[in-house]
Amino acid sequence: MNDALTATPTAPVNEESNTIEVEVEVRMSDTSVYLGSIFVEKGGRILDYFNGLSPFFALTERNGKVRIIGKAHVIQAIPYDRAAAGTAVSQQAGGSLL
Repeated sequence: MNDALTATPTAPVNEESNTIEVEVEVRMSDTSVYLGSIFVEKGGRILDYFNGLSPFFALTERNGKVRIIGKAHVIQAIPYDRAAAGTAVSQQAGGSLL
């Protein structure tokens, strides 16, 4: 991994924010898989988050580092509770998240 692409967050999360933290497994076009958290709007869908206007998103890894990822290279994003259960997204009701 290239450490130039990661950084340690320095600001605390605003508890009065309109976002919630969601743990996801992100599968990339180069076969890399990342596990971490994203912040989505309360009441929003993960699909809407990934289809938003920004070409990049921040994934906070479990070790506290933040990875900036280009959305164009994401093949699949699975909420971690589903990924841990081993359920393929394509087999779930509602289909793929991306």
